[in-house]
Amino acid sequence: MNRKSTLVPVVVVSGILLILHQDYWLWTNKNLVFGFIPMGLFWHLGVSLAAVASWAFVTHYYWPFEKDEVASNLYPDSSRPKHDSQLSEEEDLR
Repeated sequence: MNRKSTLVPVVVVSGILLILHQDYWLWTNKNLVFGFIPMGLFWHLGVSLAAVASWAFVTHYYWPFEKDEVASNLYPDSSRPKHDSQLSEEEDLR
C-alpha cells in the first residue's frame, strides 16, 4: 500500500470533522440535553470525542514506527542528546 492511498482516509475523516464542527444549524436551538447542557455544546462534545478517536486511530495505524527505530539507532544511549529536564545543575548554570 503506497503512502498516497493511506493518506486519503485520514484527509476524508479530517474534512468531515471540519465540516461537522461548523454547526450553524444549532445556533438558535434552545433545547437542553440532560436538562442543563445546551445542544450546541453537546454537539461540540461529540465532535471533540470523534476527533480524539480519529486521531488515536491515525496514530495507531499510520504512525511511521520505522522512523522511530532509525532515530533510536542514530543515538546510542550514551550519546543521545539530553532533554532540558535531564540537564544537571552545572549544565543549567552555564
